Amino acid sequence: MAESERLFFALWPTPRQQRDWAALAQQLLPSDRGRLLPPQNLHLTLLYLGELGAKTRQALEAKVDTIHAPGFELRLERFGHWRRPQVLWWGPRDTPGVLQQLVEDLRRAARACGLAVESRPY
Repeated sequence: MAESERLFFALWPTPRQQRDWAALAQQLLPSDRGRLLPPQNLHLTLLYLGELGAKTRQALEAKVDTIHAPGFELRLERFGHWRRPQVLWWGPRDTPGVLQQLVEDLRRAARACGLAVESRPY
């Protein structure tokens, strides 16, 4: 049986930002409404891929290695809660065009590898 991994693309904040996010989550999330993740697991998901086998992962890695995006500033000013899968999230009020383009480039690469990915605006 081929091994697979649950994979996604994400932006990973610095360790200090992760600690700050964890402290804020602790303030915002009532103690009886969920569990907090370790700060090192906090990230900003760009594209969820699901379970991928090794060959698909390798093909996708080759495609995304060609993607280049300039740096940009991202201000996380909104937060909310998804009931399922019980996730507290932060996001920008206005998504920078560079970030939107990066997500679309990742989606295009994933589709080229035969993956069905989210099509709603990021």
